[in-house]
Amino acid sequence: MKYFVVFVFVLSVLFGGFTSEALAQNTFSLRGKVIERKSNKPIGFATVVLKEVNKWSVTTTKGEFHISKIEKGTYTLCVSCLGYKSIEKEIHIDKNIKGFIFDLEVLSLGLDEVVVTAKQNEGNITSVYDIKSDAIEHAQIVNISEIMSLLPGGQTRMGNLVQSSNSRITLRSVQGEEDCPSFGTAIVVDGVRLSSNGNFGKTKGVDPRIVSPDNIARVRVIAGVPSVEYGDLISGLVKITTKQGVMPLSVKLSSSPKQKQVSLFKGFKLGEHGGILNISYDYTKAISNIASPYTSFKRNAYTIRHKKVFGTTTDKPIVLNSTLAGNFGGYNSESDPDNFKDTYTKKNAFNIRGGFDVKWNLNTKLISEINFGANINYTDNKYEEYSKCSSASGRVSFHGTEEGYFVGKPYEEGQAFSPLQLVDRGHWYQTTYIDGKPVNYGVKVKIQKNSRSEKIINQFKLGGSFMGSGNEGRGEYYGNKPYTPNWREHRYSDEPYLNNLALYVEESFKYFLNKKQYIHFVGGIRSDNTFVKDSKYGDVSAFSPRFNIEYSIVNKSTNRYLKKLNGYVGWGKSVKLPSFNMLYIRPTYLQRMAFVPGSLADGTTYFSYHIQPNEVLNNKSLKWQESRKVEIGFRGQFKGISFSVSYFNTLGKNNYTVSYEYSPFIYYLTTPNNLVNVQIPVDRRKYSIDQQGTVTVHDNTGTLPNEVLDKKEKRSFKSAKYANNGSPVKRHGLDWVLDFGKIKPLQTSVRIDGAFYYYKYLNKKITAESLGDNQLMSDGRHYQYIGYYYGGDRISNGKVSKYLHTNATLTTHIPKLKLVFTIKLEGTFINSSRILSEMPGGERSFELDKRDGYIPKPDRGSIYDGNNFVGTYPLYYTSFDDMNTKISFREKYLWAYENDKTLFNDLTKMVKTSNYDYLFKKNKITSFFSSNINVSKEVGQHFKLTFYARNFLNNMSKVKRKQDGVELSLLNGYFIPSLSYGISLKVKL
Repeated sequence: MKYFVVFVFVLSVLFGGFTSEALAQNTFSLRGKVIERKSNKPIGFATVVLKEVNKWSVTTTKGEFHISKIEKGTYTLCVSCLGYKSIEKEIHIDKNIKGFIFDLEVLSLGLDEVVVTAKQNEGNITSVYDIKSDAIEHAQIVNISEIMSLLPGGQTRMGNLVQSSNSRITLRSVQGEEDCPSFGTAIVVDGVRLSSNGNFGKTKGVDPRIVSPDNIARVRVIAGVPSVEYGDLISGLVKITTKQGVMPLSVKLSSSPKQKQVSLFKGFKLGEHGGILNISYDYTKAISNIASPYTSFKRNAYTIRHKKVFGTTTDKPIVLNSTLAGNFGGYNSESDPDNFKDTYTKKNAFNIRGGFDVKWNLNTKLISEINFGANINYTDNKYEEYSKCSSASGRVSFHGTEEGYFVGKPYEEGQAFSPLQLVDRGHWYQTTYIDGKPVNYGVKVKIQKNSRSEKIINQFKLGGSFMGSGNEGRGEYYGNKPYTPNWREHRYSDEPYLNNLALYVEESFKYFLNKKQYIHFVGGIRSDNTFVKDSKYGDVSAFSPRFNIEYSIVNKSTNRYLKKLNGYVGWGKSVKLPSFNMLYIRPTYLQRMAFVPGSLADGTTYFSYHIQPNEVLNNKSLKWQESRKVEIGFRGQFKGISFSVSYFNTLGKNNYTVSYEYSPFIYYLTTPNNLVNVQIPVDRRKYSIDQQGTVTVHDNTGTLPNEVLDKKEKRSFKSAKYANNGSPVKRHGLDWVLDFGKIKPLQTSVRIDGAFYYYKYLNKKITAESLGDNQLMSDGRHYQYIGYYYGGDRISNGKVSKYLHTNATLTTHIPKLKLVFTIKLEGTFINSSRILSEMPGGERSFELDKRDGYIPKPDRGSIYDGNNFVGTYPLYYTSFDDMNTKISFREKYLWAYENDKTLFNDLTKMVKTSNYDYLFKKNKITSFFSSNINVSKEVGQHFKLTFYARNFLNNMSKVKRKQDGVELSLLNGYFIPSLSYGISLKVKL
């Protein structure tokens, strides 16, 4: 924290130095009016912004605005309002200006310019892309994860709301990679953070299916180095802003073979002083199989937003935005006749979120603007499964959480579960519930000072936020108690909330070398302080410095060839808080048979087991996951071609994983053979077992004395599980866009974009592995060794992959016909991967002497050459008798091969071998292509038709997997989407 305070002080000094000149000079005011072109009617609630210094105003119901205290200089004035085309105009201010008029055009396909792709935001000095509602409607996006296909190199995938696994958003990464990039992608909707921190189960990102794309005004994707204002992320940020403004009622009907959708939107003006109220609703039903359209996902998404502006006639307006939004519905297979009789699966997708944001244009010498906001987000993702179960014989279910020996007992209605519950044989139905109710809340405040001198534009930010995550769910439980399977209650609501207090400071200044060239610097630091009340982790602090620099190398409109060229560099560190799945690891239990004599005289069955809880350890050295990113880019214009290219290099550190420690453990087993010499008749026997594992046979008539049975010592291992940090993940790549502009005779623009991506992960941790009680030594004992492997207990310990995607988009826009027609050709030219087995000094694995062998091949080559089976040894091992002595596995194993066959056979069980001789060869897929069509057509002023066809050429050719020579069909939709189509009609009333 002290370093953060020092940094704030330094920036404050710099800030004071940069702004002193600005504060001393005269300032001016700008007054004007915003009207609608053609009708000349005033436009209320339009936003007017001086872009360089972020001074703003909101128009009154008469369309008037007022911005004061403007320093002398040239500015970009931006005017925007829902339903109108935004405009930017350069304006020079050296005196008070009154009567400035802006006329906005109503949004329509009849305008000269319509953007239906992701457009790089040049106001940011890192990779930021804006995707507006026109592009979302044109592409007929149903799941916001599909917007990734509009980014450079983005590929269209099978869009289906039924499958949640395809819904996660990743930026400059691929789903399924080691550090779970979707978990590190932040999603914010109208200032409300959608977070998966409070989720139990598998660590993964937010499921965005609950958000309706039809109500979105803009999606801003920050793929580069973000401002320090944004935290709890490592991959990037997706900011979604829904529509807000006065709009007539619009109704949209969409249909495709697998999805049906109805959405409504209306923007009200609540009198002269009541502000604006926006209401939207979206009903979508999606199925996964046309032949069996019963299993479905339903979305009922709604949004209610209110905007109120106070002091519109003054130079200190206050804007209050309030939001209430959510969804109800989810996945349901209850009516599917293809399921086993009466069985089904359901999963809720209930969400309610709300908040408010206050923006006060204070406009004083010390403070230009204050932002304050608060929000809360509640989700109910309860899972319910009704399944058919059966057992051919009586058995037990384990519910005990304490160590000891226990005897099975039947369930008694109204009573708590016994540690061992007897379950009768037969058939029954069981309902399984997993009740998760994540809660996330946040409060934020930000103070800004914007100023300008003759050569410097300055913006200083100081802010903070407090956010928390919890879960009010019950966790896993079952409906049919007499048949409840192995289960221990773990209520999610019992775990304390995760809280994070963040403070940040950021300085931005833009220094003009001349009227056209400049250097722009943005730098800051963020301090995250995480604390969990009554938690074993206590408090954790992390610092995230970030900076971006842009240099305007060329900016000459008179230049014949190179009209514009900007270069930018960024570096930053960001931190991701853990999910509850990692923070609160669920305990596990081992249950081992202690005595099972078979059926008793009365037909019941006697079961006795030893229950051993596996300890959950506190890893005091656990660090929060982080990412360190470098970005270098250029953008400009050469003749009529606009271009941008950016290189990124990311190092992911401390990704969340789970590790185990093992320790020796002894329990006792009594077998039925020990009953052979018992004198008590079988029909009079009664059994008991004490906490030392000793079994006693009783005569239930009391005639014969008790008999104590011999027991056998069993030696095994117990485990301790703890949260840990994994090895680094490396990524780098290149994004590019070439926009050739509009060919006027053809009214067609051409855009070529692409992305190259490289990923490498190598596990460098030493991992302990126990083979468990199912593996036996040569003498019949439980396995007595623990193996320690470099890079994990698999035959491989890493992966490297490469992708090259290139797209060509032809957009024909005919304003007179109000028609936009797009053809997008998507090609994948590189799709290769290879699993790795490496360690310091060379390859970790080796070629085997024969297919079913375990000895290294004498003249072995590289495992990556293929055509040989591969083996992996642990580095060392320890034994039950001496856990402290580390025995070199390779040395001992090769010695045993020649001298001790019994030891050799026992150690062989720790050797990992491949099932295929091509496993380590490069897995390269030959190139493949797809093509999509999108058409948008406005009819009059009230109707808009949109049509899409994905993979409209129905490419069903084959690609070859060079690793094993197998040919794969593109028909299955894994590489490219199957032929699909859809149509929508939007009506404005």
